[in-house]
Amino acid sequence: MEQAQGWYDSDAYKAIRPFRTQHTEGDVLLVQGVPEGHKGADILG
Repeated sequence: MEQAQGWYDSDAYKAIRPFRTQHTEGDVLLVQGVPEGHKGADILG
């Protein structure tokens, strides 16, 4: 979670955050405990 917060607070993301927040709508799920290298798309059917 600390990595995600660091990314969200980064200068690079702050520069583009208004484009996302003003022009899109969606949810973000952060899950702790998945194996390193896990990709959610790998389990989709």
